[in-house]
Amino acid sequence: MIFSIVVHGHSSTFRQAQCNAILTTSISAMHNNQGSMLPDSVSSNSDTIPAYIQAWKLNDTLYTTNNIKFDTLLFSFQIFHPAYTSSISPAFLGNIGQPCISNVFIQRNYNSSFIFFKPYEIYALTPENTIYFNTKRHYTSVFYLNGGQKQSKEQLLQVLHTQNINKFLNAGIRYNISSSLGQYKNQNSKLASASVFSNYTGERYNVHLTANYNKFRLLENGGLTDDLKFEEYDDPRFLEFNFSSGTYPKTLIVNKNIQIHQNYHFLEAINDSTNCTDSLRLSLNRCKAIAGHTARFEDSYRLYQDNAPNSGFYHGQYIDKFSPLYNDSLQINYIESLIPIFIDGSMTYDSVHFRSLKNTLFFEIPDNYVRKALPGIRIAGGNDIYNYYYYNYDNIQSDELNILAYGYTNILQNNFYVFSSLFTNNETRKISWNLTGKYYINGYKANDILMYGGIQKKFVIKNNSFFLSMNATFNRIMPDIIEEHYFSNHFKWDSIFLKKDISHIRLMCSVPSWHINAGIQQSMLDNYIYFDNTGYPRQQTHTFNIITLFINKKFQFWKFTSDNKFIYQKSGNEGILPLPQIVFYNSTAFYHNFKFKLTGGNLETQAGFDLYYNSKFMGYEYIPATNQFIVQNEKEIGGYPYIDPYVSLKLKRARFFIKFSNINALFMKHSYYTVLHYPMNGFMLRYGISWAFYD
Repeated sequence: MIFSIVVHGHSSTFRQAQCNAILTTSISAMHNNQGSMLPDSVSSNSDTIPAYIQAWKLNDTLYTTNNIKFDTLLFSFQIFHPAYTSSISPAFLGNIGQPCISNVFIQRNYNSSFIFFKPYEIYALTPENTIYFNTKRHYTSVFYLNGGQKQSKEQLLQVLHTQNINKFLNAGIRYNISSSLGQYKNQNSKLASASVFSNYTGERYNVHLTANYNKFRLLENGGLTDDLKFEEYDDPRFLEFNFSSGTYPKTLIVNKNIQIHQNYHFLEAINDSTNCTDSLRLSLNRCKAIAGHTARFEDSYRLYQDNAPNSGFYHGQYIDKFSPLYNDSLQINYIESLIPIFIDGSMTYDSVHFRSLKNTLFFEIPDNYVRKALPGIRIAGGNDIYNYYYYNYDNIQSDELNILAYGYTNILQNNFYVFSSLFTNNETRKISWNLTGKYYINGYKANDILMYGGIQKKFVIKNNSFFLSMNATFNRIMPDIIEEHYFSNHFKWDSIFLKKDISHIRLMCSVPSWHINAGIQQSMLDNYIYFDNTGYPRQQTHTFNIITLFINKKFQFWKFTSDNKFIYQKSGNEGILPLPQIVFYNSTAFYHNFKFKLTGGNLETQAGFDLYYNSKFMGYEYIPATNQFIVQNEKEIGGYPYIDPYVSLKLKRARFFIKFSNINALFMKHSYYTVLHYPMNGFMLRYGISWAFYD
């Protein structure tokens, strides 16, 4: 990546005032990271861009802010792939840009409402990962990656530029482009993403604006026809795939999103000299209320094109509420359809269009404003509009002819909701807590409920800070429209599913000075929707649990650093939600700084390796026609350690690494799958360079 992002503490741009740069108050900061109310437990020695460059993100449904800093250390600089920056155990098809799902259940986080875009979301520029700036100097960062041989070339370019127009107004652009040919036949992927962002942060009025464009173009090879040939032979050029040569399908994903968030602070003058000297008693402005508005628009398009739909890869089955497949039994007698193609046997051209428009109005009284014992309160109301547009069919019967007429389905949803939150600020109280609720009044999502509650306590023992927290989430939500209704050349279904119930309870402990973070989470899923081994959505009406234990620990000894992340997870129903029980990540490196007395320069050097491992389990299969990961009972995958040795260097503002990805493929059995029939890339030499300019 261009830079590594580290979240530190709870902070907000909703700044009230300052008393000689001493007195600062944050508003609504308690809402930082609803999934985890703890600060980052492992922080390296800082080597960051100077303080005159400030950066932050908007987060969660309350659109509060977190200050962040750009880490220019060498440690973890070599981890560039979005799949591995979002999960320590990703399952994907091998290349940058290929669809991805995390093997760690608690790391499956999606923001888009478009089901076909979710497998690509980790690569996209969105409002959630937009970084806003305030800087006294121009800042530009460039990252370039190159790897592989000519026939499997992989390249990545990321550019970021931002500058202040005046004291309060900043603007910037971000551009990402990647191209990966892959080591296997017709595995090409091309990605292009661009973002324009700006923010104005005044004393009373704040606004944040971001507009993003993402385009993904991929070839589909359908996976291996014979895994044994891959495991026994070395040259991937001789391997055969399910889609024969010259008929490889193509997938196109286009996503555009815009978000504007603005708020106004109602201030009042106060005389407060608590943190000021007797000679400096100033009249300060205190925020007594905040009113704001957030609008978000998303436009997504997906196209699946295949010039040889009769290749035999797909089979046609139609499921509705009268079908024998529409039941909750684990023992299913599948009925093979006599019609393998539903629309056109000469070509497939399946397109789906999705648009959404979301608006929220809110009003907030900050914590401690009315009375110290009272919490802060926020109330809000909003409207979500969803529009789905895809190919469909109608049956028209007559006495003489049976005519099958095709047209388009245009589904419009209009959903209104109310929102409320009570919270305390952890910067001003010993115990901080948050209670949030969202309820949909009408529309397709009528009676949907989203609730969150969390509490955090800080302890100080022998100058060490301990953070204990507990949080719980309960969501009762309608299924996605595409999960219930869809029609294409290879798949069609019409179902009526129950609302999904998703609950999480998490306990966590963090000791930043010891570089340790540990916790346990229990997730309860009821009416869970999944894609079965034929590629069709189904619903499990029985409740089952997922238990997750996790511990992150960093060790430092002399010039050695070792970062370790261990996860144990147990799915209560492996048949519909398969998970590896053991997931482990280790990054160990030796660091040395070469100092040149003659020039006074420094060359920071680091040599080490990254290790990724998960135990064997019935991992997912992939269906190109729907971009979905489906369950399978054919073969266990996993149990293979991915080892990536590397060397990285830093000279002034330039960083460079050379990485030997999956080096153990040179001497171990070729069993490196993360998705059934889709082998990962074998050994590949990669190098990358990052350069920052901020003079």
